[in-house]
Amino acid sequence: MVIERIARVSVGKTNRNPYDVIDGARRQVDHLGSIGIIAKRGQTDDVYREKGHLDFVFPDRETRERYIERVEEHGDPAVIIQRIKRIRQKSIMHRLRSRSRN
Repeated sequence: MVIERIARVSVGKTNRNPYDVIDGARRQVDHLGSIGIIAKRGQTDDVYREKGHLDFVFPDRETRERYIERVEEHGDPAVIIQRIKRIRQKSIMHRLRSRSRN
């Protein structure tokens, strides 16, 4: 079993384009390096349109908290972030890491 640390990002009420706001939050994860780029994989505007939120999966709590602090400091105030802990049999991060080693 694997525990995934998720930051669920959505947009509250704002007069700005919500896709611009969510894109700004998505760009902040790039500043975490390769872990951040892996965390945002597959989280596109189409996913946001369907679900109404994006889920960034981080390997540990510290990285997720660094991301949240960064969004609070540099992001739009309309960004809403929920902290979620999910238990899975196999992690998405595990599959991505095993692919990169091959």
